[in-house]
Amino acid sequence: MAYNKPMGRLTRTQRLKQAPPWHRQWLTQALFADLKAFVGQDLPANWPSLDHLHRMARTRHAQFLPEQKDLCFCHQAERLSALEYEQYIASQRCIPTRGNNWHDVFNAWMWMRFPASKSQLNQLHVNAPAQRQASGNQRSRPRDFATLLDESGVIIACSDEAFKAAHQEHHWQEFFVKQRSAWGQRIRAYIIGHGLYEQCLTPYIGLTAKAIYLDVDVSFFKQTLEQQYRSLDQQLLKRLSCGPWLPRSLLPLPLLGVPSWWPDNEAAAFYSNTEYFRPKRQTKP
Repeated sequence: MAYNKPMGRLTRTQRLKQAPPWHRQWLTQALFADLKAFVGQDLPANWPSLDHLHRMARTRHAQFLPEQKDLCFCHQAERLSALEYEQYIASQRCIPTRGNNWHDVFNAWMWMRFPASKSQLNQLHVNAPAQRQASGNQRSRPRDFATLLDESGVIIACSDEAFKAAHQEHHWQEFFVKQRSAWGQRIRAYIIGHGLYEQCLTPYIGLTAKAIYLDVDVSFFKQTLEQQYRSLDQQLLKRLSCGPWLPRSLLPLPLLGVPSWWPDNEAAAFYSNTEYFRPKRQTKP
């Protein structure tokens, strides 16, 4: 499998069409380390069936909120628009899922991993004001925010505001290199975007996430991984419940720059690629 493809060589559609058939090789990639810890002992030899997903959800006590109904997955027999899809989930409390489809399998696992946050994202889609944006994508700003986080989101748990400041200014050397030893101790990244996980099957230079920051105490990083995810799910639920829901509040994160997530980033020179680790765009006076 080829990984280090130059940025722009393939379109997103082309990359996703190259997604491999069902296999478990992806579990060996560092990008999937957290997901491996979550599902690695419960994977079938072939594509997970709806029954298998139901069993996994029950094992993990994953429920819809606020009524705390067990997660339910159903076969998606017909094409739905993005809003129709969210409205179906809200009304039926069942997640349409296509068979033999990486995107939908990762989505199912993210529902299990972040059940409270995913339930709130669904409500944000359904209840968001109907105004359209100037971009013409037919979504309101709250729905754009929810889509970006749901598809391409990464949660950054952080105990030091200086990291967020460096990120906002695109000071990548400070963020990734000089403070490298702090990753896992005072700052850590957690993938929530199921579309992002799908792209990680065929990673490429240029792979970028949308990051949302959650403040945590330094003691947070001493918790078990499962405790961290449960805590983040509840904290993100609160953040999503009160807004503001602005797409610009999500920071671009060059995903392959996250320490330990990509072998090439062990060398500081990796971060000198300004086509990937781009300087912050200067606003015109």
